[in-house]
Amino acid sequence: MRLLISLLGVITMRIAGCLLMMGMVFAYPDITANAARTALRVFGLDIVPTLFPYMVLTRTLMTMMKGMNGSSIWMLALLGWLGGSPSGASMIRTFSATHAMHRRSTLALCTLTGTISPVFLLRTVHAWFDDSHLLTLVAASHFAGAALSSLVVYLCCFHVQSAVAFSRIPTSDHEDNVISSCALSILGIGGCLVFYSVLSDVLSAVLFKSNGVSASFLHASLEIAGGLRALSEYGPQTRAESGILCAFCCGFSGLSMISQNAMFFKPLRITTPQLIGMGILRACLSAGVMSLLLSAYSSI
Repeated sequence: MRLLISLLGVITMRIAGCLLMMGMVFAYPDITANAARTALRVFGLDIVPTLFPYMVLTRTLMTMMKGMNGSSIWMLALLGWLGGSPSGASMIRTFSATHAMHRRSTLALCTLTGTISPVFLLRTVHAWFDDSHLLTLVAASHFAGAALSSLVVYLCCFHVQSAVAFSRIPTSDHEDNVISSCALSILGIGGCLVFYSVLSDVLSAVLFKSNGVSASFLHASLEIAGGLRALSEYGPQTRAESGILCAFCCGFSGLSMISQNAMFFKPLRITTPQLIGMGILRACLSAGVMSLLLSAYSSI
């Protein structure tokens, strides 16, 4: 009975939250429309040209490595680390269809692959910020933070080393075709980008009334692409604060990316709260590495 009451409470809270958000969207129709248009512009002009070709190449390489059992797990880790979300999550899902993995390794891989595409960081985000060198340090700290957080998760999960390996997960027809699979992933990115951008702008209008650091941080926490663009316009004025905040937000990667990864990880019994925890760990370590890089650079 208590479990039923608890379940009903959770469902009621979710319905109430959705109704509340629908009410705010209806209350701010102009903000909703502008946010959707801006998100679609960022998606079409910035994300698709940089992310889609890179995603196809990384997935193609992963497909070619299927028969190389000895090194495939390392190639999966490398391509997932550099592939960006949700490409890395998609590769883990595809890999699990032909290979059984232990939970300890899976948790570490899920932490490692929650990154942003390096092409997007080094090309698109550089165009938004004036300080290209700072963004290079952000990219370095981002991938270093992901690697460190993956190592931390792997070391901390030693007690699940002997866990039973996952059963192999069958893939659908479209997952066997690299281009169509990547196209569906890109469309999912676009849909999440629009939804979370609208949610961010509506919440910012309610909570902050105007654009600023707080509103930009909220946007980046929900949706990283538009959030980074907002940080480039309304972020902190000092170079160090801007770099550390960008590194933190990139490490977390935003609820939009986390929700996309969660769809791929659901058959692997990896939950959204676990992915949020991994994102917070990546964010803290990325910000810490960025702080060290800034200190080392300033002392040279």
